[in-house]
Amino acid sequence: MIARICCTAIFISLFLCNPLQSWAEESVTSGSPHAQAATVKSAPQLNGFWSGVWTSKETGHRGPISANFNQIDACHYEVRFHGRFLKIIPFAYKAVLTATGTSGDRVYLSASKRLGPLLGTFTISGWATHNQFVASYSSKDDAGQFCMTRR
Repeated sequence: MIARICCTAIFISLFLCNPLQSWAEESVTSGSPHAQAATVKSAPQLNGFWSGVWTSKETGHRGPISANFNQIDACHYEVRFHGRFLKIIPFAYKAVLTATGTSGDRVYLSASKRLGPLLGTFTISGWATHNQFVASYSSKDDAGQFCMTRR
């Protein structure tokens, strides 16, 4: 338990030391860019501000999180996340989420970033509609969920 809390604190502190770290170079893609663009052609407009909570399934910790979505092209969104860990420790980072497909009014999104041997790979995978964003995250010693709605 203490090891997980320490690893989570180290993970959060990485973003304090390197705020708004970009994941653009390691975003997860699926299929050809042309197939993705056709698949997400009817994706909902996600640009704007979102807010909600993150919850760790491993430790039970939770806190506020907000995001600003900015669509880069037909299948990529730059998302700037801001939140708090243990109610007082702020974190901020950015990720380029790749739209990997759609189903009805949902667009499926994912990103991945290698954080080194101590923390492993951090991944985000989820879905969004025009007013709801739900994603799971995982790293070497933690996993949880983001739930946000459009502000």
